[in-house]
Amino acid sequence: MNLTPEINAIIENHLNAVRANLAGQEEAVQNEVLEGLRDHINETLKRQGGNITKEAVHAVLADMDAPESYAEDPVRPAALSNFATSKNSKKWFYVALAFLAVNSVGVWKLIQIDRKTSAAGANRTEYSNLQVPYVPSKNTDGIRYPDAKNSTAPQITPASQNAEEDQLALRSIAFLENRNPVIQQPSEELSWTFNQDVVEKAAVGKILTEIPIKLTPTVAGSFQWKTASQLIFKPSTSWAHNQQYTAELINPFASIDGNRYQGTRFWRFGTANCTVEKWEQVISEEKFIFNVNITMPV
Repeated sequence: MNLTPEINAIIENHLNAVRANLAGQEEAVQNEVLEGLRDHINETLKRQGGNITKEAVHAVLADMDAPESYAEDPVRPAALSNFATSKNSKKWFYVALAFLAVNSVGVWKLIQIDRKTSAAGANRTEYSNLQVPYVPSKNTDGIRYPDAKNSTAPQITPASQNAEEDQLALRSIAFLENRNPVIQQPSEELSWTFNQDVVEKAAVGKILTEIPIKLTPTVAGSFQWKTASQLIFKPSTSWAHNQQYTAELINPFASIDGNRYQGTRFWRFGTANCTVEKWEQVISEEKFIFNVNITMPV
């Protein structure tokens, strides 16, 4: 299913908003949640059929949980429903158990603290009027905790300012041609398209000496800017058959306007399986022959 860059940008903005609210989680958990949401969006759009419009995408996103809801409950059953039957389903069960265990310990410690402060009496009165501000998970820089002598809440960056910064942020809006890419050709190129120009025209077409993205497993090849806003990887060897790969941004960059990259930093892709395409048997008086055609060279 091919989506236009504009529609990909809408979906990517929604997923990046979810990632922002998952900032307190491990990167592996963030990636699993976002992949589940992405698969759900693609599957819903695919079932609708016909041309995918911006209105259809907004309607699908409106039916999903708001990105802000992930700040309180990042490992959501709705977001992980697509993984219920996968090999990793047990992992989420153990994650849930660990989450409950940590909360139980936290509640027990709070009870012990409450008992000690109740016995102190005067000290409890001294701290009873403290105002501890709510700090969004994305805003973790420069947090001050109030003390008994100065209970003034720290200044938090206004939400409007954060929203303006998000609109100016450099992001990846397309990886290959779809959201579940499969390499079909032995020497097919990888490509990343960004929402802003990253390099000047003079740098286009030149092989990069510093690798911006790490491929796992490692693949020999080179990176270069095909356009001012499109990065490509050219493999120098053929892709391995039936292999899953990951691509991780290890050297973040900024646009030529100075806007820092705040988009997706982890991508998955793979190569097609080697399968039998056609077979036939030829029987004669002297020979017994099988002719087998497969989907790729071996």
